[in-house]
Amino acid sequence: MTNMLIRPTPDELEKDFSDGADYYVFNAGEFMANKHIPDVTGEVTVSINLEQRKMVILGSQYAG
Repeated sequence: MTNMLIRPTPDELEKDFSDGADYYVFNAGEFMANKHIPDVTGEVTVSINLEQRKMVILGSQYAG
């Protein structure tokens, strides 16, 4: 993964991330979604809560 991203400098980290993250992404790619939960139709799901600025990814290990 490090060969795909440009690592920020310490100054960029302090400037851009000192007040916290804009969004939180929880990726549990190997953990399949439970199809018995209402509105879940498959083993792969991406759920987004824009109000809380959080995203959960289940069942997908695709990163491209």
